[in-house]
Amino acid sequence: MAAATSPLDAAVQEAVRTVRARWQQTLPIVVDSTQWTVRAGQVSVTGAVLTQRQADDYVTAISAIRGTQSVPRPPLLSDPNAPWSDLQWARLSAEEPIDLLQRPGGELQNQWSPPAWVRLFAVQNEHSLVQLPDGTIGWVVSTQLDAAGAVPTEDPWQHIRRAAPSRALTPTDSAVPVGDLLEQASQLARSRLGRPYLWGGNLPRASDCSGFVQSVIWGVAGILLPKNTRDQQRTGEPVPVDETRAGDLVFVRGRELGLHHVGMVLESTKEPNRLSVIHASMSRNAILEEGWSAFLDRHDYLDTRRVVDWQHAPLHPSADRTVRHD
Repeated sequence: MAAATSPLDAAVQEAVRTVRARWQQTLPIVVDSTQWTVRAGQVSVTGAVLTQRQADDYVTAISAIRGTQSVPRPPLLSDPNAPWSDLQWARLSAEEPIDLLQRPGGELQNQWSPPAWVRLFAVQNEHSLVQLPDGTIGWVVSTQLDAAGAVPTEDPWQHIRRAAPSRALTPTDSAVPVGDLLEQASQLARSRLGRPYLWGGNLPRASDCSGFVQSVIWGVAGILLPKNTRDQQRTGEPVPVDETRAGDLVFVRGRELGLHHVGMVLESTKEPNRLSVIHASMSRNAILEEGWSAFLDRHDYLDTRRVVDWQHAPLHPSADRTVRHD
């Protein structure tokens, strides 16, 4: 005979149903495999959810129930460190870079150049919900994927070097002199001067501010930044503004729209011993370079971050890394 459900367990299950129903009204597809149990007031969970906000909603709702203790946070499928063998994978099969959309048929939020493995979370009609190697989650046209549901023989992302919080990354081998590497980064960045701004873009032909610095650092140093500007600001070693040097990332807030913005610091070619900032400007609809002082005069300064130790930066091209200079 099955044990009777306790009032506390019943209350927890009702909270779970409420949270799940609310998310089903919010998103076209909700990725949620959680199973919640209660024993002696102790709540446990198996399975996972897709986003941090889903996890937060569960913890908030269940913690509000009298008698529950230390409510656990469900793991995130979207965590880049989640066990790769527990996930579904697909490979980008399109010949051209793919667009990652915020919703099926919606706004652009990122781009990626094949070949690459992506995490596959759900399929809805002609679109699939995936996660790109930089952690961005969104929708792609399903015909751009190959081997949907296939399980690779090893972690497809294991060789990706991700920007680290609170420190600049250094290589394990294959170091090159600082001048050589900074020159490569400067040349790649300046080769895109004058090209248009594109919200969500990170390709050479057009990009937004975060996509621009992401593609330059990935292309030269082999270190992958997140796509979102605020997430980028959480990586790297914080640097006092008066210690900023070439290769650092500078974060500001625009005064017109109040948006977070990022640029890459270079050595000025116009003024000896001076710094400049190269960035993708929304207001000017172009990638441009301007002096350090002029850049700060037009923005509210937030932070400087040293993501790469350029003196020993790695050059570790992986099978899924494509450096595009065109």
